[in-house]
Amino acid sequence: MKDAEAIPYHVSGGPRRDAYRRQAASRIDSIAMDNRWPEFCRDATAAGVQSVLSFPLISSGVGIGALSFYSPTAFCFELRDERVGSPFCLAGITNPGSRPTRMSDGQAKRAPSITFQR
Repeated sequence: MKDAEAIPYHVSGGPRRDAYRRQAASRIDSIAMDNRWPEFCRDATAAGVQSVLSFPLISSGVGIGALSFYSPTAFCFELRDERVGSPFCLAGITNPGSRPTRMSDGQAKRAPSITFQR
């Protein structure tokens, strides 16, 4: 995969932003078969990405970002992966003494992502 991390920063939608907005996991099993986010899918294909799993990051009930995993293999992620990953992202990220603040869409677009290859 080449430059998969740049994909979510410049497109208008995709699984990462969907997970952040809905505060629920979002998955694309096969980029070639998905029609929800055409711009994202086009750019993901060009980067060699074939499947994506994104989780919201939530602190004290407030969405603060999203975490995405990308794979060069279609159907890499399963419902089991969502079930295993969701509690870690929903358990909350805490920083003693700080109060969570919801990110704007602009901030969410710049939040870091992780590239994962299985």
